[in-house]
Amino acid sequence: PEGGVRVVAPVEEDRGLDSRVSGVFARAPFLAVVDVAGGKVAQGRVVQNPYMAAPGGAGPGLVEWVLGTGAEVVVAPGLGVNAAQAAEAAGLRVVRVEPGVTLREALKKAGLVSE
Repeated sequence: PEGGVRVVAPVEEDRGLDSRVSGVFARAPFLAVVDVAGGKVAQGRVVQNPYMAAPGGAGPGLVEWVLGTGAEVVVAPGLGVNAAQAAEAAGLRVVRVEPGVTLREALKKAGLVSE
């Protein structure tokens, strides 16, 4: 997004900014893709996680997917070892937040939005 940043967060449901952040990254049921600009959410969508049921390699695969969205930041409680290594190698910024908070609250805690 022009003048902003795209953020991906693993979430438990498809409830927009009220979706709760998942305690897992690669196996989360849904992923929120949010564009933030000027301290506000410009737009966002929640999609099913294509790697939720992957037999193996879900973490690195999901990191590739995240990069494909154009995201620069992941907001999550944490990443597994393989996903964390892939994210670091790709230059993705990972901001840790506690699981169970709403996406809106997570974006605030991450310092990405002000309201």
